[in-house]
Amino acid sequence: PKPPFMATGTVSAEQLQQLPGLLDAAREQGLFRVVHLHHSPLPGKEIWRKRLTNAPQVLQLIIDHGAELVLHGHGHRAHYDELATSQGMAPVIAVPSASAMGLHGGNAAAYNCYQVTTGGEGWQLQVRSRQYQPDRKTFAEKEVKTVCLVRRP
Repeated sequence: PKPPFMATGTVSAEQLQQLPGLLDAAREQGLFRVVHLHHSPLPGKEIWRKRLTNAPQVLQLIIDHGAELVLHGHGHRAHYDELATSQGMAPVIAVPSASAMGLHGGNAAAYNCYQVTTGGEGWQLQVRSRQYQPDRKTFAEKEVKTVCLVRRP
């Protein structure tokens, strides 16, 4: 349980211990590695009471062992960042809640569809963002972004 008004999260010691081996093994098998977290691992993305308490350790593991994509939620706001890892850049992506009403003029309900293909020197990631359109009472495509993820040996 958390104290009142606190919404922090922590990656367990067991998960921190297992993550490097999982990332390395997946890389050796030629797999596209996705790290999925509830809270953002990036500094400054959440207010103090909603942070990932051991974000620096999590971030360092991702930087050292690499990943092709980092997904997280919790903040209910869309953002796209990139993280430099030992094997190349990794997108860090969040979307609003799929049930958000967008009461403050933005961040209405949204979701992303991801398509991964191989090619050239790594991977190609296509992100299709769909957002709720209240006037039409449906989700519609908002943006399509394609990222080429070059990988270093």
